[in-house]
Amino acid sequence: MGVRTLRRLLIIGFTAVVRWAKRKDVPYGFKPPMLVIVGAQDRTH
Repeated sequence: MGVRTLRRLLIIGFTAVVRWAKRKDVPYGFKPPMLVIVGAQDRTH
């Protein structure tokens, strides 16, 4: 697996987590969801 593939998988995974949090009304901050996803992905990469 290349770096690009791993990055895509991380973004897909974090997107699922943010969507789940929005459905369950779990606060993830006041930032836009895509910013949270990309920020979390960058932190783990």
